[in-house]
Amino acid sequence: MHGDKIELCALYCRRFPSLASRGVAREIIKDHPEVFANMENARKTVREVRGQNGVRDRLFNVDRFKDIREKFAFDIPIAEPFNTTPFDLTDSRLLILADIHAPFHEPGILDIAIKEGKKRGINAILLNGDTADAYRCSFFMRQPGLALFQREKFCLVEILDLLRRKFPNAPIYWKMGNHDDRLPHYIYQNAPDLFDAESKTLTWESFLDVADMGVNWIDSWRKIYYGKLCIVHGHEFGGGGIGSVSSVNPARGLFLQTKSVALAAHSHQSSIHNEPDIRGRLLTCWSMGCMCQLAARYRPVTKWNHGFVVATLKDGEGNFSVDNYRVLPSGELVT
Repeated sequence: MHGDKIELCALYCRRFPSLASRGVAREIIKDHPEVFANMENARKTVREVRGQNGVRDRLFNVDRFKDIREKFAFDIPIAEPFNTTPFDLTDSRLLILADIHAPFHEPGILDIAIKEGKKRGINAILLNGDTADAYRCSFFMRQPGLALFQREKFCLVEILDLLRRKFPNAPIYWKMGNHDDRLPHYIYQNAPDLFDAESKTLTWESFLDVADMGVNWIDSWRKIYYGKLCIVHGHEFGGGGIGSVSSVNPARGLFLQTKSVALAAHSHQSSIHNEPDIRGRLLTCWSMGCMCQLAARYRPVTKWNHGFVVATLKDGEGNFSVDNYRVLPSGELVT
């Protein structure tokens, strides 16, 4: 995180070369209040960038951008950093659960998925978005007294603890979805002065102590690569996500968005779409079912179905298989 602060201060030092360090710090705090705890911390980092804190700190002088600038014919400002590096998963057998929407989850469906995961010998779990519902943080109409935050937090801790007890040695990955994002977005909008990006206060990570449970965090804007398969939650494309492109078949909507082999959740529907490219290679996309209640107060009639996925890496070349399970009302599993 310190490196990110250095990058930001270096950018503002170049933007305002004639301002005193306190003036540069004031501009940074005004535009990025979430980065520094106070003005003094920002000023000290600006002085560090300018080499004004002593000989030891001159390593981070603003001239370190010289090599970058020399690549261009003109003095183009350095862009804001944004990490879109894909997250690589290499576990051989993966249980993928999505759209749990605690506390609106279906305990029986989770039970079925866990039993199948044990039976299949999975060695890692991916929570592919919307594990939390963050109902009280929604900007939509909220029913008073329903799904209070402490109740949701309790359910999430219980679900994570259950997964850890049933799969004690399996890494658990939590990929953020649009409902998970409701919590940080609520903080950004309503209490930005309380947000500390460095210590991650007021986030799901700190509220639930996920690191102590062995849960690995994946930000919502990062794609997941599982061999040759790209995994997303489905909201990353903006608008209504994959469903906004193809409401009939979400997997086809995913194909139209990615033009690749991919898997997504978000639509709460199990579907598959196959299409060859011009070289004759078959490209397949999957959308997966949900693990929450099949009706919501804002949508009492839906096309949703329950489901989960077991994905397996076949070899070192990235070849894989996908078992896209649907759970029928009887509890029977079909693919």
